Amino acid sequence: MTMQNFKRLFNAYKKAEKAATVAEMAYDQEPENEAIEAAFDRAYEAEHKALMALADGIVEYTAGMVDRKTARIMIMKMPERLEALVNRIA
Repeated sequence: MTMQNFKRLFNAYKKAEKAATVAEMAYDQEPENEAIEAAFDRAYEAEHKALMALADGIVEYTAGMVDRKTARIMIMKMPERLEALVNRIA
């Protein structure tokens, strides 16, 4: 995995995360609206897929020195540090 591919995965995750947050806010405003609920479900699924792709990218980039579980924790609990690292080396 190249650093450019890693950065692409990171940016895709951040975009999906933002879209899921917006969709969740809309759903919170109209929880009875089935179309908004479906949009939130799709956005959340896309965010999860992007999270897993990024976690797998971390595992690949570190040649397995970081496992998938640890990678997910890094992404979810330390996003600012991960983003700083991506910006510094890419």
